[in-house]
Amino acid sequence: MSISVVIPAYNEATRITHVVRAVAECDFISEIIVVDDGSEDQTAAISARCERAHVLRFPTNRGKGAAVLAGSRLASGDICLLLDADLTGITPAHLRDLTTPIETGKADMTVGVLSGGGFWSDAGQGVSPALSGQRAMRREALIKINGLSECRMGVEVLINQAIRADGGQILRISLEGVHHTLKEQKMGWRRGLRARGRMYREIGQTILKLRRT
Repeated sequence: MSISVVIPAYNEATRITHVVRAVAECDFISEIIVVDDGSEDQTAAISARCERAHVLRFPTNRGKGAAVLAGSRLASGDICLLLDADLTGITPAHLRDLTTPIETGKADMTVGVLSGGGFWSDAGQGVSPALSGQRAMRREALIKINGLSECRMGVEVLINQAIRADGGQILRISLEGVHHTLKEQKMGWRRGLRARGRMYREIGQTILKLRRT
């Protein structure tokens, strides 16, 4: 099976290089697609420096769900591996752990749970591991999920619900030594808290919409 990596990114110029380089080291990865979701920094230009990376750039911010859908539609692989752009400590071994259960049919989706990389990152994953952006699944299953283009940061909730509704097997994979940068660290406390509030609101809106349907 061929594997495409899709990395949705928004203003991650100082962090995305590590993720793209880790993926580029993997000979079992067929392609790397970075979706720049209307960034105001050099995210797209920095990502394009990697010869293996194809960069799709949105002129305006459309939300993580739309970025995931666009990247997955562009992908040619049988499997889509979704990765956040702000990860630290991710290695080719972690990526293999996420994709192998899909290749072997052991799971319909894997979800990577960050572990041992930092207190706040670990704490967040401990409370809501199902919201991790690190996951692998069949491309055909991903692109048929209704509502991805509108759900913004509710994308993980929507994907989880769709896989469960189809009776799919979800396997959690511990990503030891991996963590991500908190919004408050990226933007400062005031802007970071506002961004976190928007994220929780979008997640909540997705949950309410799913309950109504």
